[in-house]
Amino acid sequence: MKFTQSFYVLLAFCPAYYFTKEKYWRMQMVKDYIEERTLDAANYIINKEATVRQTAKIFGVSKSTIHKDVTERLPKLNPL
Repeated sequence: MKFTQSFYVLLAFCPAYYFTKEKYWRMQMVKDYIEERTLDAANYIINKEATVRQTAKIFGVSKSTIHKDVTERLPKLNPL
């Protein structure tokens, strides 16, 4: 099983009883979900010409979350 460098950095700062491999994988799953939601929301906005409010309603998250997804997270995932 290979771990990323971030795993070892987190491991260095977290006590062994607090941080486990299972918790690491859950964190990765959440990160993957956020990345996927960000890309899906951006595609939805473009394809449907939807507003942030409409997109938030469809995805079941707040307007602030969608705004953060498309203004902060999207450029990190897909830089121009």
